[in-house]
Amino acid sequence: MSDSDLRQELDNALGGIRSLQSRIGELERQAGQIGIITETALLSSSFMKRAFAVWGHNFVAALIISIPFWFLALIIIIIGGSLR
Repeated sequence: MSDSDLRQELDNALGGIRSLQSRIGELERQAGQIGIITETALLSSSFMKRAFAVWGHNFVAALIISIPFWFLALIIIIIGGSLR
């Protein structure tokens, strides 16, 4: 590649970076207006807030996943008890 080709590629790359920066800035501005990003404990500067937010998400996910298994076990126990 010649110097002019490299310069053109660099200019194209810089143009793409500027485009992405402006798009991200616009998304952050829109999200800040409706409070999506700023109101989450996952992005807090406090370690404890972040830790409890992660723990809470984990707890709720585990609860949602385990409920069908507990329900199935309860049905099996009820059916097994009525067969005796």
